[in-house]
Amino acid sequence: MGYKSETVELTVPRDTYYLAFIRKVTGDLARKGGFSAEALGQIEMAIDEACANAILYQCPSGSMLGLRVELGEEDFCITLKERGRRFAFEELGVFNLDQKNQCSEPGGLGIFIIKNFMDEVTYEHREGVGNILRMVKFRQRAAVSSHY
Repeated sequence: MGYKSETVELTVPRDTYYLAFIRKVTGDLARKGGFSAEALGQIEMAIDEACANAILYQCPSGSMLGLRVELGEEDFCITLKERGRRFAFEELGVFNLDQKNQCSEPGGLGIFIIKNFMDEVTYEHREGVGNILRMVKFRQRAAVSSHY
């Protein structure tokens, strides 16, 4: 089944109030693309974690988050841009989940979720631009629903 490629771009204030809006827009486009309920949940959770981390730990106060959500023939891609400082993305979220669950320290699962729920994740920091996180879910790896 062919899907029409579509792109949605959002710029939202650095405020957790907008997380539900971001999930809704992202989820609706993934749903329109026929992604299964499981894949849809993974996409929504990954974008929620990425944006929450950017809002809570990265973005300077008063700044904006930029999102580009692309539904393509082969994949679903989300690009998040924010003006935060460089951080060790590759080193974070890499651990044994059973051991992490036994740890008394709360948190730390956001990047783990992003890396494990999406098929491809890339991070880069550009001077003057900030952090760019690109998350992709491929159609052939995600069961897609035949109805919509």
